[in-house]
Amino acid sequence: MSADAAESTREALIAQVDACLPQTQCRRCGYPGCLPYARALVEQGVSIDGCPPGGERVRHALARTLGRPQPTTTVHAAEPPVVARIDEPDCIGCTKCIQACPVDAIVGAAGLLHGIVAAWCTGCALCLPVCPTDCIVLEPAGPGADDDGEQAEQARAAQARERHEALLARRARQVEVGDGPSYLDIAACSADELGETVLAAVRRRRARDGT
Repeated sequence: MSADAAESTREALIAQVDACLPQTQCRRCGYPGCLPYARALVEQGVSIDGCPPGGERVRHALARTLGRPQPTTTVHAAEPPVVARIDEPDCIGCTKCIQACPVDAIVGAAGLLHGIVAAWCTGCALCLPVCPTDCIVLEPAGPGADDDGEQAEQARAAQARERHEALLARRARQVEVGDGPSYLDIAACSADELGETVLAAVRRRRARDGT
């Protein structure tokens, strides 16, 4: 097989693996998004157990696609889908959550109230630790969100992938013209560190609400 053919085959497999992932772009796998994790699975042979939001369903799909042994134990239990919501009275319009969202699901402008488009939100929780007023909370995604069929689930993942790719392309253009985005400190966090910052934000919110 020629080098070009081998490259094409590898890229096709990476795309297939990426299609198995939920496209939350949550970075809990230790990579900056679903596609980088898919690439590491193919090129580096990393563990298929790295996607908490995908749970067992994704692990089995990855095993089939990559031709690896089917998992026999549950590493990450299935997580019910969630979406973020902003408590309007406490939002100060700082835009930090907008910058943190990997799928452009948060709308608003500096000094103005922000809002989250629930249909676009992947529940990644990256907006929680950057909010200075702890005004963001995760809530169940709504009735039927976790059992409305594989086709609907794939459609949501495809939409999230498209929005994430569009965001990355826009940021690349901004960098080219010298108007790059304000990258947040969480961009340099490891998966464990990021998980701790999200949990800390959840604890602060619950303490504030007395729950």
